[in-house]
Amino acid sequence: MESSRADRPLIGRLDLYQSLVHRREEVLGGRGGITLLEGETGVGKSTILAALGQESQLHNFRLVTARSEAQAPAPFQLIRAVVRAVDREAAALGATTPSSLAFPYVAQPIVSPTVALGVGAAPAAVLRPGGAGESSSLFRSVALGDSFQADRVQLMEEMAGPMFALADQVPLLVAVEDLHWADEGSIEFLEQVAPRLEARRIWWVGTTPPFESLEPRGRAGLERLVAAGARRFTVRPLSEREVVDFVRWARPDRVTPPEQLHRWFAQTSGNPLFLEQLIHASPARAPSESAEPEDPVGQLRHQIRSISESDRRVLTIAAVLGPKARFSILTRTTDENEEELAEAVERLVHQGLLRESENEVFEFPRDDLREELYNGLTDTRRRILHRRVAEAIEAGAPKEVDSVFALARHFHLGRVDAKSLEYNRLAARFAADAYLPGTALVHLERALEAHRRSRPVELGEEIELLFEMVRQLRRVGEFDRAERALRQVTDRSDMMAAATPQQRDLLPLYLALVRSDQGRWGEADRLVGELIRSRAEQDWEAPVRLVAVRLAGELAYFRGDYPEALRYHAEGLATTKEMGDPRETLLEEVRYARSLTMRPGELEPSIERLRKAATELERMGEKAEAAEAHIYIGVALGMTHDPEKTLTEFHHALRLAREANDPRRTGWALFDIADTLHDLNRLDEADAHNRQAREQLERVGDRFGLAQTYVYEGKIRRSRNDPDGAEHALREALAIFEEQNMEADIVEVLLRLAEVAATREEWPAVREQVEELERRRLSELRPDLTHDYEELRGRLPRSRKAARPGR
Repeated sequence: MESSRADRPLIGRLDLYQSLVHRREEVLGGRGGITLLEGETGVGKSTILAALGQESQLHNFRLVTARSEAQAPAPFQLIRAVVRAVDREAAALGATTPSSLAFPYVAQPIVSPTVALGVGAAPAAVLRPGGAGESSSLFRSVALGDSFQADRVQLMEEMAGPMFALADQVPLLVAVEDLHWADEGSIEFLEQVAPRLEARRIWWVGTTPPFESLEPRGRAGLERLVAAGARRFTVRPLSEREVVDFVRWARPDRVTPPEQLHRWFAQTSGNPLFLEQLIHASPARAPSESAEPEDPVGQLRHQIRSISESDRRVLTIAAVLGPKARFSILTRTTDENEEELAEAVERLVHQGLLRESENEVFEFPRDDLREELYNGLTDTRRRILHRRVAEAIEAGAPKEVDSVFALARHFHLGRVDAKSLEYNRLAARFAADAYLPGTALVHLERALEAHRRSRPVELGEEIELLFEMVRQLRRVGEFDRAERALRQVTDRSDMMAAATPQQRDLLPLYLALVRSDQGRWGEADRLVGELIRSRAEQDWEAPVRLVAVRLAGELAYFRGDYPEALRYHAEGLATTKEMGDPRETLLEEVRYARSLTMRPGELEPSIERLRKAATELERMGEKAEAAEAHIYIGVALGMTHDPEKTLTEFHHALRLAREANDPRRTGWALFDIADTLHDLNRLDEADAHNRQAREQLERVGDRFGLAQTYVYEGKIRRSRNDPDGAEHALREALAIFEEQNMEADIVEVLLRLAEVAATREEWPAVREQVEELERRRLSELRPDLTHDYEELRGRLPRSRKAARPGR
């Protein structure tokens, strides 16, 4: 942030500034939050932010300033900068030690095959992508089901800690330039922490262009912040009257004719930055003699054409570097010597084409200026310049891993495939370790593209890349893409021939997990069953055995084979105890207790076991797994016919699933809430929740969950006296369950279809369905449906009642 901006007058901004002052008073009273200053480039957002920061310090606020990086920032770039600044402020208040926060991807230095990267003077450790041990580490990750959500939540808590501790002593203003460029991790942090700011004296204020002008990623991130409670304040351009006042301030020694003022207003649309550039560049001649274009874009092109070829070359390389360019990188990239380059940059600054900020960093004052230069390059020229920039960055032998992300981007755009593979794989590793699967996937896709061009015969390494993509795709709930990635291996004979024995074992395990994620239980059951049988006479690594028997137990539960499910989960419990892993023991305890709910006489003890495990999982930060445990508690409570308690349990599960950003469990909690609301005859609410569930589950490709929403739609439509609509929805569900051979769920659909037939008083059809349900052993497969079944039988004419199931 430029210090001089705080001294600029707030012409035309007093009403907005007073609104911000009022918001600051709320923060002083303990109601913090996030504020977005939104407006076009040059409209004065930074001036307002600088003035607000300077004045707030007079009201006992501690000011922390930061700026988002525009191109390929490392994970949590913005938050790390804020934490460092908070540490400095805490030290000024007498804190004896800085915060102990260690970001996971910088906790251990690394050495890549070509460049050493580390933290300070710490000794480097070797981390080579695709090196020895990669397959076994993947086995461990898939077998243990990594503690992704819990570790992610814990990191967010650690990041918030220093900021919260400082705010306990003094009110805190975090002023952020260019918040729209914030990396995904920093946006996720702010999204998560936003509700907690409302009870603290912490105020984040960030500048951003209008949302509609942003690229989709930046716009989506800011919209998530608004949904989390951020407030938007618009900084408008100056009016023509305000332009007059601004010109009087900018050039108090000269009288500007009214026609010139009108012309400048028309040229700039009241934008203070463009206006200031015109004022400083204005010659002492009549307006009619000017040959400058009237519109800002035309003026921009005129400025670029008017500079020398060498200055344009420097400006072009700066545009390739991104919205900001460090002088040291410009020196290594251009053909100019340091002194000549400094003179060129100084000329560009004086002409308003670059702007100097701290630490010899130069930035473009207007996004459209950089875009005009960058988009005007040919593909070949762009590729060559990106390669030169990457080589310049790499030649600097940086000591921080942040450089990896810049190198990954520039070597990718420069089509230097060997380096692109190396750096993008490293960047993916760092992003995954920072619990940012979306960022990791971007770099994995680039690495895979570079690998196929540069090392097409090394198929084993390509398989490892695909496996890592599957792992990250499962984290973000993109199960269809995960399956397609695995099919790139299984559908190619050369890939299968090149796979190691470990990789060949891992393939069916991953496929089974993805199919189970999609609700394709039958296919998953076949795959895991074949794997277990093939290893029956061999020793298993305990983690591998665990994931196989756990998945087999879950699949047995969903097909209604509860004794088999209990047998597998008992084996899983024994395995987790052998491993000495308390987290995995809790996860297996949940699954064992869930299966136990279906054993006669075990309902209350199993609910108690589930509740204990859920409480401990939530205490550990395992919100997604705790959500699933609470879903099973709700299902079990549903058998006690207490819908209010059941509803409370499902709402608890929904809250946890949403906090964990788990779309699948969110969808499951939503349709369970819908079913319970139906039982309470709150049909409009039930329908709304069921529609939300379907939207979630369609997005992640969970066919089993999708079928459940059709079942509950059928129940809702029947209660609304729409038997035709109810039957249609139930037939949709039946088709999915029959495709997957899900006997326990087929039984429920047949029961619901019989209820629809009873609504129509089609008693012969009802009797046929009752007999079919008896044949399919409803009371054994679905004891939770016995009450509904008995109620249906009670509606049949007494002389023709069917026999009780099981007799």
